[in-house]
Amino acid sequence: MAALYICLVLLTVVIISEADETSYGPRFCPKLDKTIRLGNTLIGSSIEERACDCYQRCVDMTGCKVWVYYKKEGKQCELFLDATPPLWNTKTVTGLIDRPCELSDTKDRPEGDMGHGRFVDEPCDCHDFCVDFDGCKAWAWNKRTRWCRLKNVVNDAVYKKTHVSGVVE
Repeated sequence: MAALYICLVLLTVVIISEADETSYGPRFCPKLDKTIRLGNTLIGSSIEERACDCYQRCVDMTGCKVWVYYKKEGKQCELFLDATPPLWNTKTVTGLIDRPCELSDTKDRPEGDMGHGRFVDEPCDCHDFCVDFDGCKAWAWNKRTRWCRLKNVVNDAVYKKTHVSGVVE
């Protein structure tokens, strides 16, 4: 029995050490469901590997309110400006985008650290921390560590898979 336990622990260590940055994905991808919410105004469509990738497309597109992912129909992702009432459909995965704060996924703001930070559960908690901190103009949140860094300048965001960032207006 002890040998089985040791094997499981070693297997877990190997799996964790083999993970690359693509496994981090958006930590805040919504709970997926089988209801379908469409919209009247299609603003984008693409082929995506996963439902969470479709969700992320919607988050990254200004004005997107609803995303629909058709896994069984060629992995098609559709983005809408508006929402219709939900219907039951087992061939799709959909979701509404609720934006409690404006953010940019896979973006970091490497300059302007104020020297203040803390661990927070979600990126919008980092935004709220910035709003409440005198002199804070921007923020960056690490998906893996959940560490929130406050910034005293609004600088250009740079691509970084493990980060989410935003500005405070």
